[in-house]
Amino acid sequence: MRLKREMYLTQIRPYYETDLIKVITGVRRAGKSILLDTIREEFLEKGVGGDHLIYLNLEDMDFEYIVTASDLNQEIKNRIVDQGKYYIFLDEIQHVQNFEKALASFRATLNVSLFVTGSNSTLLSGELATLLTGRTVEFEIMPFSFLEMKEYLELNNRDIVKKGRSMDRKTFLDLSRYILANAGREFSADSIISYYRQHNGKEISRRTVYNYLDKMKKAYLVHGVGRYYISGRTSLKNRKKYYAVDMGFCTIHTNTVSFDETFFLENIVYNELLVQGYQVFTGKTYKGEVDFVAIKEGKKCFIQVSYLLAGKETIEREFGAYKPITDASPKYILSLDKVDMSRNGIAHMNLVDFLLHRKKLALT
Repeated sequence: MRLKREMYLTQIRPYYETDLIKVITGVRRAGKSILLDTIREEFLEKGVGGDHLIYLNLEDMDFEYIVTASDLNQEIKNRIVDQGKYYIFLDEIQHVQNFEKALASFRATLNVSLFVTGSNSTLLSGELATLLTGRTVEFEIMPFSFLEMKEYLELNNRDIVKKGRSMDRKTFLDLSRYILANAGREFSADSIISYYRQHNGKEISRRTVYNYLDKMKKAYLVHGVGRYYISGRTSLKNRKKYYAVDMGFCTIHTNTVSFDETFFLENIVYNELLVQGYQVFTGKTYKGEVDFVAIKEGKKCFIQVSYLLAGKETIEREFGAYKPITDASPKYILSLDKVDMSRNGIAHMNLVDFLLHRKKLALT
């Protein structure tokens, strides 16, 4: 049974009837096409006739003749037969050359509402993107969140196996497995080069490392997370950690590194913060670090993630991370402990309660 992804539908619905082009992006197999189908069904339920809902899956061989923007333009105009409003759904639009020209034309000359999907983060960053400046609204779709996975399992009583795509090259596979298995850890290009030399007996260049990292980001395998200098209240975009978009990626060939529960949970929290609409940074103080600075609508909070607060040393380390911070924004410790250990104005929250939306973060 299909899960209705209400969290994303709530974000998109206000734009159903607007002339902004609704762009749905994200890693392959994250559910973009299913979401598009759900939106179409909602229009049918509202009474829109099926003949006014135009859907093209541009990966389907039935539409392999649609190669250029002109081809797409001709196909759509052939399907519009009256003056009524049409709702156009174009799945995997990146397969059409210069598709921006067609979208800009549809928006300017037709009575339509446009929905498109794509699996490339550079979908709207090419030379033709200027044609659509200010005319789009983008929604990045993530793989199932913790809450959605729970709901899906309750609906279907089975697990989900997701497969990530990667390049057909051993070097890329080796490096991507290492990076994904170390998601959330601090590492440099030099440490990756050293790892590759040690395990493969070969040399690779920094350029290769950065090139592969870029390919992983564009394929939505990882997110690069900038640092936020808390005292100066500025972001440092050149200093990044990398988190996996899907936690399943981190467990592929886990013999690459020793498994660490805290880093695993940290990645889960990062993904959930994105799902809940936060802009996320890692925090830097003059004495150390805070796992996350979460910002929404100009307000923020600070977050530390721990597996368990099992002992005085761990408690002092996690709560002590906030000692250098004079900013009055809310401060949280998220862990799997069921006993509330809040103290000194720092809130302790059970991580599962956060993931299931039983408790929400406060912002100032």
